[in-house]
Amino acid sequence: MKEIFVFKPCRTGAAFQGDLKKNLKLDLTKCEKVLKGAGYEIVLNTANVLIIKSKYNISVFPTGRVLVKDITDEKEACAAVEKVYKVLGLV
Repeated sequence: MKEIFVFKPCRTGAAFQGDLKKNLKLDLTKCEKVLKGAGYEIVLNTANVLIIKSKYNISVFPTGRVLVKDITDEKEACAAVEKVYKVLGLV
């Protein structure tokens, strides 16, 4: 995942932000359907953010940028994002 994302702690505390090394243009509505089909709970879907409820809240943005909240372990944050992105067929 490190070859795809640059992870860094969020300034707000218990969260990590993952920025893709290459920008994407995600259709969040399609992403929502795929993730729901895989059993993920969707908290919110707007044109600007898709919030997924798993062990952690994961916000996915149309550029592929992610924010993993309520976590202090970078490896766990990376693994959580990797699971979501595998379901979406992005990794």
